[in-house]
Amino acid sequence: MCLKRAVRCALAAALLFAAAPSGAEDRSVTLSIPQARSAALAAYSNGDYALAIQLAKGLLQADPEDPQAYYIIAHAYSRLGDAGLSRRAAGYAFRYSDHELDRYNTAQLAARMALKDERHTLAQYWLRRSYDYVPNERLRKQAVADFKLLRAQNPWTVQLGFSVDPSDNVNSGAQDPVNDIDGLDTTPLDLTPSALALSGTTVNARVNGAYRLSRSRNAETHLQFHASTRQVILSREARQQLQSSPFPSEQALTGADFSSIYAKIGLSHAFRLGTSPEAPKGNGYGRLRAAYAESWYSGQRYFRAYSLEAERGFRLSGSRNLSLAAEVTRRNYDRPNRESTTGELSAVLRQDLAGGDQLALGLSVAETESDYGNFRKRRAALHLGYDVGRKIGPAKLSFVIGASLSEYPEYRLLTGLFTLTTLQREDKSLFGGVTVHFEDYGFAGFAPTLSLRGRKTESNVGRFDTEEMTLSIGLRSNF
Repeated sequence: MCLKRAVRCALAAALLFAAAPSGAEDRSVTLSIPQARSAALAAYSNGDYALAIQLAKGLLQADPEDPQAYYIIAHAYSRLGDAGLSRRAAGYAFRYSDHELDRYNTAQLAARMALKDERHTLAQYWLRRSYDYVPNERLRKQAVADFKLLRAQNPWTVQLGFSVDPSDNVNSGAQDPVNDIDGLDTTPLDLTPSALALSGTTVNARVNGAYRLSRSRNAETHLQFHASTRQVILSREARQQLQSSPFPSEQALTGADFSSIYAKIGLSHAFRLGTSPEAPKGNGYGRLRAAYAESWYSGQRYFRAYSLEAERGFRLSGSRNLSLAAEVTRRNYDRPNRESTTGELSAVLRQDLAGGDQLALGLSVAETESDYGNFRKRRAALHLGYDVGRKIGPAKLSFVIGASLSEYPEYRLLTGLFTLTTLQREDKSLFGGVTVHFEDYGFAGFAPTLSLRGRKTESNVGRFDTEEMTLSIGLRSNF
């Protein structure tokens, strides 16, 4: 008698006599756990997948957290073409397994079954889970390559971000309580406590997403969305500073009064340029965007914005790329006669260096027009970024430094109890930061980051002399 038939007979006997009346002669066949496990494996090996599932379910009656039973069920359902049941069983096998190699194999199986069901996002999730348990570097690289391939196939793209940022200036407040104005011979006014720097912690969360509406060989169109929130928690010192105000309205301020929410939705159309049989990927790209956004501050809507953007990318060489962009943004603030239109031009040059390092140089200029003089301004900014490709100790490092200049040609402010003065305001800023990415200490392909950022602004109007130092703790994807 072949093994398959023997296994079937054993199971049939067990089921038959287990269902016999209590008064009937006890002739039941009992299989031990090891025997039932061996029978299930034998049934699977001989192609009797339905029997393998039945026997494995019997094992689960004895132990509902038996990972090998779920593993047998998952593989059997995959052979029977039921990707959904196979994936769910693989998920249970992953949950209850104590061995890293078993977790890697079950997560990989769940990913394959999700892809078979055309559930790309779920397949990406399971690939990320398998990444934590890859047994060697070759399979680690393969998991990353598979994830990137899935990401290209998936019409949905979602990126999440989260950070906790202790800061000595959560409200961009002034450093000096006296609002000195350079070149103006007046008695300076004292700033209220809420206009001074307040220390505390910001909790930041964001989501960026896109859904691919269409794709051709050289172009694709996406519906894009973005949402972010910055919630402020004031320190005890900041609360005491507000309590010292002579104004009850300032004494009642909390972190929520300095918190904000931003949301944006738009369309993006990207296309290759300069394609030819010799260069099928082209020598650059073009991108057009249109978007609508809203911002809320202190629990109330702050502005609505409409923007149009055009971007052109150039592949200057195998290691050098240049991108140029032009954007126009119209903002409508939720106050009478508060509207502005901003035009901005920007350029970024990126150079790949030896060892995987990358250098980036960016320049931007912008001008804002408005009937409200305090919104009218000109701004120029320059930044230099450097990413270190190789790890230094347990982490990768990236650096950025930069400077900006903003001019307000007709800025009006109160220079006395009943005096409004119009002058040219000028803000000069220096900024920089370093980010440490601990990519070997992550979960599901996400790893912690530690960033230290600083900014110092000097203005001819003392209210806008600011300094800020922020320590940010967050997560970043390794791929």
